[in-house]
Amino acid sequence: MVLRGDFWKRPTTLKPFVLKVREGFLLGLAMDPEKGAPCANCVLLWLKQRNVWAQHATLADLTIRRDLIADLLAENSAHVLYEISQDGTAIRMDALVFPHPRCTCDKINYLAPSSIAKNINYAFSPLYQIYCTRFGTPDGNLWLTRVTGDCPLTEKTLTIFAVERDKEVSRKKAVDKWMKKAIETDLPIRVRRGELIASEVLQSGDLELMKRDQSPDQFLGAMGAGKNREEATLNALVELAKTTTLRRYAHSMKNPMLIVGANEYIRSKAPFFLLQQYDLHLLFYPNSMQAWVVGLVAVSRQRTDEKPVFVFSAHTDIKEALDQLFCKVLEALKPEEQLTGSPVLRREKTDSISAQMNMWWIHWIYRCSKINLKDILSLEPYSRKLTQWRDYYRDGQEEVAILSVNNPCLPTQIRTIVKVQIPLRDRINNVRNINGIGTWSDFRDALA
Repeated sequence: MVLRGDFWKRPTTLKPFVLKVREGFLLGLAMDPEKGAPCANCVLLWLKQRNVWAQHATLADLTIRRDLIADLLAENSAHVLYEISQDGTAIRMDALVFPHPRCTCDKINYLAPSSIAKNINYAFSPLYQIYCTRFGTPDGNLWLTRVTGDCPLTEKTLTIFAVERDKEVSRKKAVDKWMKKAIETDLPIRVRRGELIASEVLQSGDLELMKRDQSPDQFLGAMGAGKNREEATLNALVELAKTTTLRRYAHSMKNPMLIVGANEYIRSKAPFFLLQQYDLHLLFYPNSMQAWVVGLVAVSRQRTDEKPVFVFSAHTDIKEALDQLFCKVLEALKPEEQLTGSPVLRREKTDSISAQMNMWWIHWIYRCSKINLKDILSLEPYSRKLTQWRDYYRDGQEEVAILSVNNPCLPTQIRTIVKVQIPLRDRINNVRNINGIGTWSDFRDALA
């Protein structure tokens, strides 16, 4: 998607609009539909999609609290609205207004808010449910956020979970993950329609266009989100490093290292209900890339026929990578799944076979070579600079393509989303089923 200069950075004249709702009025500022987004019709369409009765009105119809018009014009933001009741009560809403997929406004020139505040309202977006749950640990709280929304093009409903130690960070991370998944889901439709997806070669900086006939099975890829293109690319490259490292271990049937001396560390980081139900083991995956890759395996204490659950994390800082493991294991073993009594992963055909596999996994864990947690925590962080990754891949590595995958309904001005991918030489189906980190089905589940 090509943006017209620094449109969203320039001062923009917004026009006030009024919508009539059952309880009163909705007052805000909006772009001219022919010049940009979001427009008043975007707000109206989002309300109708939520089954909220609303219709266009004129400024003359607003007979109460007209003083708020001057306040809105002074602030000059398309993401501040006032809900005005018939008795004159006004409630301010700091909302992130997305372009509506069915609106005909100029979505390319989207005007984003100057900053996204805490507790921002997503009522005018594809997201219609955001729910946060707190879990206590000795080291602080873990916040599990569930985000549900419909993809703009396929209209497929997606539910995404994210965990972080801060509530607002967890909320933001869940929205980022939802946007990445929604863009990935809608991408095949965009390609079939003939939309041009810009691609940049990491090593050389050459600009290309994504080929319409390329198959996803021919590439190994990862997606990243950030406030700008560089941050999004760095996050995507770290995810690609995780996927590449784990795939290399699996393909070579090489075992990771078991991190020992970590019992107190695990007890301080994991929620108590997980410690009651699972034995948790930390794994370390040495690699030559610019990111530390670690894993965590949870083995059930209550059911011998339940498969162990693998989660993986990568980061330039080893301490951050380890912290992310406990967030990911909470995502994988959410209490809702335990309360229903359904297994987290698919059961084996018979209980006896499952129990034997469970014992095999326990033996596999303790057969791994050992490394002490103190040695792991002393590892120095890698530099978070794009030049480091560019130099690494220039040294005889595969060509890395950076795809700009934002679409007009999920614009880059809100959050920049990129996809990085490298050619896949050896197909996953040609690799043996049993390998260093588990079956391929487990591997796919953990990287989903």
